[in-house]
Amino acid sequence: MLLPLQQLKHANAITHEGKLLLFATDNSGKIWYSVKQDGFEDNALEQTTQIKGWENWQTLELPADEKPDQSVLEKEKAELTRQDDDDRYLLRSRYYTAGESAIAPVQLVSGMGHLYVFRQSPSETSRVAPSTLLVDRFVLDGITNKLVRKLEVRYKRSRQKYTPLQPKEPGSGQTIVDSLDFRDTNNKPFFEPITELSLIGGLKQDWFSVVLLPTNEQGRYRWHIFAYNSASQHIELTSIRVSEEGLFDLKDKTVLEPLPQAPEVIRPRRIPRIIQRQLALQTDDNKPLTVANGFGATKYDLQIERETSVGPRLLRENTRVLLSVPTEEGNTVALSFAVGLDGTLSQVDETGEQTLLRDRAAKPAAENQTKLGVSYTASPMSNARSHRLWP
Repeated sequence: MLLPLQQLKHANAITHEGKLLLFATDNSGKIWYSVKQDGFEDNALEQTTQIKGWENWQTLELPADEKPDQSVLEKEKAELTRQDDDDRYLLRSRYYTAGESAIAPVQLVSGMGHLYVFRQSPSETSRVAPSTLLVDRFVLDGITNKLVRKLEVRYKRSRQKYTPLQPKEPGSGQTIVDSLDFRDTNNKPFFEPITELSLIGGLKQDWFSVVLLPTNEQGRYRWHIFAYNSASQHIELTSIRVSEEGLFDLKDKTVLEPLPQAPEVIRPRRIPRIIQRQLALQTDDNKPLTVANGFGATKYDLQIERETSVGPRLLRENTRVLLSVPTEEGNTVALSFAVGLDGTLSQVDETGEQTLLRDRAAKPAAENQTKLGVSYTASPMSNARSHRLWP
């Protein structure tokens, strides 16, 4: 069976909410998708599509000509930029990204009731940061088989997320009631902006892969993004804790857990929300390996056979993440990472230095200067650095 599409360059597929979705990128960077029908759609009884069993190709809806939310811009400027340079963002919201996609395949993640589309921005662009990651979030309408952009709550009159409409003349006694809603006073919906992961840069073609891992907290997850950096010419692993809204949380968290050697003793442990590591691939005799093409990462389970009441069964023992990388030397490197209960991946070395990125206070006191930093570690196998952001 053929799914014709003019000027097709790249393709990817995923199962989401029990349905198979196929994505394609054409030679202009436009993103298309099709959904395999399951028989419960509105048009299931009559053949109205070009290919039996599949929806017609549709363009992925991306934000265009939307007015930025000034309250969000101000909040992100104050909280999501580096302490030493308020023009360097860790991540930021974007309100116009239509046409701002590189000619490269998208990476797809299904989780928390949404379909996440990770796409690379062009190397030459003025609306977003060049060669970085853009993240779009969609909800699948199972009756029409259409992907709908995620709605968000804002104030109806001001159309801003954090600031309600205020009287034009303060102190005039005029009262304005501005309530939160998914739509404005003209019944126009508020769509969630696109997230730009500004701390990931220098992307090359489609050389990145995304894995979403659960933690031991109910309904909480952690992102792991493997991306090739053209500047360092290494694969960088960026790990970010998922926020309560299902996006990205940049503040650290303290948890109480028992000591491995003394379970009756409870100790506090700080879990960094951002961990960034640089993987320097080498041979056994310490010769560097060069990444040759796109790579893939996936979650898998280690299983062991155990006797149960109904006989021997394969039971999950541990979760791992496998990274497979082709090299110019002609071989393929496979790295297997153990996964902790907090969703973090195993690392080689924990030592390193720290530099301040962002503190909660606008002008932190001297004693608070080391609360937020980036750690650099090195080993014969890989280089790693951890961004640790404290609230």
